[in-house]
Amino acid sequence: MKIFVTTGTQKPFNRLIKTIDEWAETAKNVDIFAQIGNTRYIPKNIEWKNFLDSFQYNNYFKNSDIIISHAGMGTIINALTQQKQILVMPRLKSFKEHRNDHQLSTCEQFEKLDYINIAHNENSLKEYLNNLNSIKLKHNINDSASPELISAIDNYIKHI
Repeated sequence: MKIFVTTGTQKPFNRLIKTIDEWAETAKNVDIFAQIGNTRYIPKNIEWKNFLDSFQYNNYFKNSDIIISHAGMGTIINALTQQKQILVMPRLKSFKEHRNDHQLSTCEQFEKLDYINIAHNENSLKEYLNNLNSIKLKHNINDSASPELISAIDNYIKHI
């Protein structure tokens, strides 16, 4: 199983990376690669780079079975349009991971639609990691969104 972890490029997400790295120490038959941004936590048990160029990023994304991410809209939409299983953990203001809790709001809205798997905290993330088969592709966005919307989103993502 191949997992791609991405934290985006704007803010560090030590809590996410540390939890996955600690879990990976005993994980079997799982290849994990993470784009970790400017984090203070340096992983010991997973492959990583601070930043990837768009070709590298798209390659890891396309070739992974599961995407684990912050609640960034670009990553979520990219996973949905590529029909990738995605597990999202929102950055929280209370941990000084972001200036407000908009990522929590993003998760709540996608959860109402039953589009993504959400780890609300480190324990929830570990539960998903201990049972990777529980991370499901919820819906095929291509079945409900207009072709024009899908094309516009896809074009935007390719040019980020």
